[in-house]
Amino acid sequence: MRGKWDPKDSQFVKPIGISCLAVLYYKIPSHAAENFATKVQEKAGNIGLNIGSLKGCELKDADINKGSLETIIKNLQKTENADYVLAIADGTHFHKILKSTEISTKLPTQQIETKTVHKTKSANIVLSNIIQKLNKKGGGYNRKLKQAALPQVNVQKIDLFQSFLQDTMVQGCAFG
Repeated sequence: MRGKWDPKDSQFVKPIGISCLAVLYYKIPSHAAENFATKVQEKAGNIGLNIGSLKGCELKDADINKGSLETIIKNLQKTENADYVLAIADGTHFHKILKSTEISTKLPTQQIETKTVHKTKSANIVLSNIIQKLNKKGGGYNRKLKQAALPQVNVQKIDLFQSFLQDTMVQGCAFG
């Protein structure tokens, strides 16, 4: 039997909490950005990540530079208690500018392409992926691997190394 990846009914092992999610959007209607952000907030709550409030901010052409974007984010930090940035905008140029703001603002950011907002067929999967990235970038744990209980291992004569390594992909491990 092969494993199956289906995150729809899972909960986070360690969810982060987001007091205020700043939603920056560029060249997309405000209602589309707000609807998408609300879906993210609702889906996140269903799997254990609480997003307290959403604060939308439309970006203009003049805002697409490091100085302006930093100022906008710092203002949202100060006035709205924003502690995470979700940016809906296209392109690697914007992505580089957005990522550079993380150094001065100390806020994690996640960019979403505008086409992603309009996906309807795969909306549930898209939202799950975005939320998992939000949680991970904020310092939470999405999944954890654990070994079977020792009595179960002994009774069933499980060879841990052979059974674990045959059809298993390990994506990451943390030791603490």
